[in-house]
Amino acid sequence: TILVTTTTTAMPPLPEALQMTWTRVPDQEAFHGGWMAAATLGGPGIVAVGGSTFSDFAAPDAGVWVSADGTTWERITSDTFHGEPNPFGVEGEQYMTDVVSWPGGLVAVGTDGQLGGEHRAVVWLSPDGRTWSRAPEDEVFAGGIMQAVTVGGPGLIAVGSAGGRSAIWMSADGVTWQRVFEGDRYEEVADVVAWDGRFFAVGTQGYWWYDSRLYDPPFRALVWASEDGLSWERLPDSTREDQPGVSLGRWPEVESRLRMLLADESGLMALGETFSPVGSQPYDLQTWQSTDGRTWQMGTGQFLGYDADTYASR
Repeated sequence: TILVTTTTTAMPPLPEALQMTWTRVPDQEAFHGGWMAAATLGGPGIVAVGGSTFSDFAAPDAGVWVSADGTTWERITSDTFHGEPNPFGVEGEQYMTDVVSWPGGLVAVGTDGQLGGEHRAVVWLSPDGRTWSRAPEDEVFAGGIMQAVTVGGPGLIAVGSAGGRSAIWMSADGVTWQRVFEGDRYEEVADVVAWDGRFFAVGTQGYWWYDSRLYDPPFRALVWASEDGLSWERLPDSTREDQPGVSLGRWPEVESRLRMLLADESGLMALGETFSPVGSQPYDLQTWQSTDGRTWQMGTGQFLGYDADTYASR
């Protein structure tokens, strides 16, 4: 999903990969109290995942919706969608962030934990989009939030963060997982794709210190690459157009984040935003493109120059 807010100023053309025409589906009871984070073809037609909140004071549960035609939707319920209570009986929050179809059915990923407390990564499995089970608890999920999952390597690759560091997991069957990568502090991986026989992931390093109202370290876009899904390399920063790595533009004066990753036969496109920590530049949708997976060029600013914030959200 790409969320965009602008002023009434006429926008220049979007990149071809983003030129789509959308029609909003009519409101229906199945949508109330919920939000969708991702969708895939599968089950009866389409399966979407996210979270549901049924009152202003309740922690969110994981949410699943299915549709045969994309217009009429049904909300699926399952005991596996509820957060685990703490020792005082207070139910934690639980939500799904991504879902993928593969030969074993459907796999969704997300997190479960206490509001403001420690979380753990969660994997759900379904043969048909209607019946769901959770992968067994494992220490590799501790402190984790899985943000995205893709088919690749020996089976599945999931990405996110664990214990305040970037993290990547792998599974052959969706049931048993291993954490194959752990990065530096204040990093998170937001998305992952398979492309040209390799794997690429995008994310961000940075931290906002609320008490001092400082960005330290400043937010910057990150890209990781892998030949097999097991061993991962973070690509270097790039300060010149002819230099391999990830272009950071005027960083740290203008900070950057990566949230989504798209791939087709022509190459890779990452979506995110740039912004100024001192408020001189609002959040602005930005793209990074690569034709070889090694050199990532920041867009030329076709989204710049608007009064309102513009950003991408996966």
